[in-house]
Amino acid sequence: MYKGTLFEFKLTIPDINKVLFQAIKYLSHMRIKGESVPKTILLVALNEGISYKFESKDFLNYVEKIYFGASSKDNKDFSTEIKPEKIIYNNIAGLSRLTEILQDEGFIKIHIDIYDVVGWANRFYSENPKATKTELFNELKKPKHFKELIYSWKGKESDFKYIMDLLNDRMHRKELGAFYTPPAYCKKALELVRKAIKQIPKGNDYVIVDRCAGTGNLQEFLTDKDVKDITIGEVGKYIEEEFRNKYLKDKKDIINTFYSNKIFNEITLGELEKHKTNINIYDYLFDNELSHCIIATYELKEWIVLNERIGDKVKTIIPPTINPDSALVEGGDALAVEIFEEIKPYVKDKNCNVILFENPPYRDSNSSHYNEKTKQKKSGSLIKEKMMEETLGNEARDISNQFIWSGWKYYLTKKNDCFILFSPIKYWKSLGLCNKEFIEGYLFNRKHFHAGASAISCICWKNVEEKKDSIILKAFDIDTKNNLEDNDDEIFDINKDIEIKKAHSTLENFADKREFKDDVETNVWSNANGYEKFGKNEGQPLYNKNIVGWLRAKGYSCDPMNTQFIRQMIYINRGFYLRSDNFLDKLPLFCAKLYPQKNWYERDIYFTTADGGEKYTKDSNFLKSCLIYACLSPRNHCLSFDGSDKRFYQNELCFDTNTIATEALNKYKLNKIEKDLINLFEQILKEAKKTKNYDSKYKYGTYQIDKELNTFTKDEDIKIYDYPELNTKLIELKNKLSKYYEETIQQKLFQYQLLK
Repeated sequence: MYKGTLFEFKLTIPDINKVLFQAIKYLSHMRIKGESVPKTILLVALNEGISYKFESKDFLNYVEKIYFGASSKDNKDFSTEIKPEKIIYNNIAGLSRLTEILQDEGFIKIHIDIYDVVGWANRFYSENPKATKTELFNELKKPKHFKELIYSWKGKESDFKYIMDLLNDRMHRKELGAFYTPPAYCKKALELVRKAIKQIPKGNDYVIVDRCAGTGNLQEFLTDKDVKDITIGEVGKYIEEEFRNKYLKDKKDIINTFYSNKIFNEITLGELEKHKTNINIYDYLFDNELSHCIIATYELKEWIVLNERIGDKVKTIIPPTINPDSALVEGGDALAVEIFEEIKPYVKDKNCNVILFENPPYRDSNSSHYNEKTKQKKSGSLIKEKMMEETLGNEARDISNQFIWSGWKYYLTKKNDCFILFSPIKYWKSLGLCNKEFIEGYLFNRKHFHAGASAISCICWKNVEEKKDSIILKAFDIDTKNNLEDNDDEIFDINKDIEIKKAHSTLENFADKREFKDDVETNVWSNANGYEKFGKNEGQPLYNKNIVGWLRAKGYSCDPMNTQFIRQMIYINRGFYLRSDNFLDKLPLFCAKLYPQKNWYERDIYFTTADGGEKYTKDSNFLKSCLIYACLSPRNHCLSFDGSDKRFYQNELCFDTNTIATEALNKYKLNKIEKDLINLFEQILKEAKKTKNYDSKYKYGTYQIDKELNTFTKDEDIKIYDYPELNTKLIELKNKLSKYYEETIQQKLFQYQLLK
């Protein structure tokens, strides 16, 4: 795009319609992203010296549709009667006309709808960093900032009920940690809610509490009438399609025998349940579930949407009244005393069970919780302090942990109370915040929460103490059917039962904490990239001839951000020194942290642990494999460099000549695959020595070779390598190394519980 013109270049254009439609799709994607939609479309046939000019406004109805996949595909069915301006640009007149077009900086106006509002909201906040959500909606209704780009929005804020969380301004997004729960997952989670309801003793009432309801997505599919009054046409709103079909198949003979003369979709469940069959709908659906709900929200716009949607159907919304002059509603803080006071009567009522049904925000709360107006700490920090009193430490910082802990502590007091919880599984797997009876649970793909693809659990827990070392969750993804309307999306079972095992100790248990008399203090720290870090740093780095590296293998997660393998102490002082007498035993920790987690249902599920103890150190072949992988891996950021302390730091953990790692490798017998890997590195080293930046003083690993010797220039976004043979072999090594990890190392990491 240049100014107000979108170019689509082709060598030849045998079908103008096809290329035009490709350009229109680009405009559609731009609209969705909140980008200005150019006024002019210019199709350019390079070999023919011809361009075709169209006006974007003539195709606005197409621009405002949704398209999926590559813009260049599936374009053959489009056609238009609109004739383009044909410009032959290999002459003076044509070039002059093109020049004239290129001076036009105009754009067309588009309409705001559910598909593009997030993109335009993000752009508004980006260009107006201090803007609030209220100002966003004012802009949409009466555009000033986007006066020439969007039409005045004529809808209602409830039109965006499913994505309201995504329209928060930056400050409140951070404060609330908000994102919405996909409807397909909400409906699936209701199966767990109904299992919880079935746990309730006969004669007891119940309340369903959601302290962080947002715009009420979790409550969307709860029944809002008696089951007997629900029709066949309506039942799909409340239960999964799979069960609906199963139920109707079970009632098929009843329908054909007694209700064949009635309109099918108007037959009520009450009518069908008069006749006994294998399935009793009252085992799966309950009367007026929504009327048992107590829900809270913290943001004014969300409160308004909640009230409009279900205010007359729920038991109560907390707070019951609002101050319209404030962006946040008073008394709506999910961790506040006010909310507990509202629910306390039900907690204390022995004939009423409490079901918590929540998707709390997942974020660190290590920020100040201080109210400048009242000079008092916010409730969130009070919960944190209470958790700290129980020696929960850093766990108390996480907002979701505060929700979970306070839920069990204050709300769920009776044997048959239940917690249906959306959350990363670490609260159970490693933090010990929920040693309760496991009823059933699922894994969902977090990418549908407008986050990265990873696993988020949804589990029903019963308030009975139970210690288990593993649980099994069924994994479900969403088939979007190329449709952005989530109500039309379908959940599907990926046929994976995921066994989740508890983790008890981190790899930090294996840290080398020894001190040597000949350790010398120095002032050389490393960045995560391996290069020296100057300025203000933490800890006291050391120098010793026996120090060959630094390893950081923090926490449980297989997160590359929590893993550094470098030559000298990292500037944040997290990790430990690798010494010449023990580095072989420590390299498996690095390998464990690099487990690739290729599938979404592995991410945030697989943890690195020290639970297996040091048995792995007795497996010579395993240590050999980890040595080879670690010393060849591009994630090994050990470097050779001249330090600012006038010392030379040699990279000893690579397979350049005469290194400590090479000496260690020579003691092992290598198989054919390993010999091939080492031979390939030697070829890389040979090519590296031909480069202009090669320094014979240095010992090189693959990372430093790629970083300093594998040079390139850029032609726009294309890299043109100075040494293509070197680059090719580096890529080849990376691919072969990945396969070696999978076939040789991975299984043993699990065997020794370095991975669980």
